[in-house]
Amino acid sequence: MTPGLRTWVLGAIVWGSVGGVGCAPRSVRAGRTVSVEQMPDRAALLAGGRRGPRLGWVAWAADGALIACGGRAPSAAAVNAGTPERCWRVDRPGAEPREVPPEELGAGRRDTTPVEGAPGGCRVLLEDSRGSGPARASLIGPRERVPLGEWQPAPEVGGDVYSLETSFSADGRSLALLRLSVGVGDDGILVELKGAEVRAAPPCR
Repeated sequence: MTPGLRTWVLGAIVWGSVGGVGCAPRSVRAGRTVSVEQMPDRAALLAGGRRGPRLGWVAWAADGALIACGGRAPSAAAVNAGTPERCWRVDRPGAEPREVPPEELGAGRRDTTPVEGAPGGCRVLLEDSRGSGPARASLIGPRERVPLGEWQPAPEVGGDVYSLETSFSADGRSLALLRLSVGVGDDGILVELKGAEVRAAPPCR
């Protein structure tokens, strides 16, 4: 897995696109080859238009800052029972993320809403990727569908599934986008946060 978050492109609708990934999906367990279809979380991660629990750990501080983490969990359906690791804070829209200890996650208001949740009667459509195409997120409203972003991971980014998860601040004014690489194995999942940004949330239409 690529260590750390190296390059940030903030405030863009579409993050830098890289050509198709040529490596096959890998299990999180070293030395074991397991197809994604055989993994226990395949239904949650590969159904298309994923709903339910979040894979990233997300909280919003009282000053409007985002705190987001990767981590380890027993399954995609039980992320809250896992352990957050490698956390980053974005102080305001357009700011560059900086690394913070996992304890800072507890200082904010955790986002426990379903991953497809959005304000104003909208919902988010997540299209996770297995590397052959980009992960995408779109805001679905009564009359409009608004692309929120897409992420094509570079070939050196490890993982089995790639997701562009969203989170809205409690007042609905700010939108966070998290680039997540997910390794899935029979002993749980490893979620790595590969990028994050905060921007003004689009209106629900």
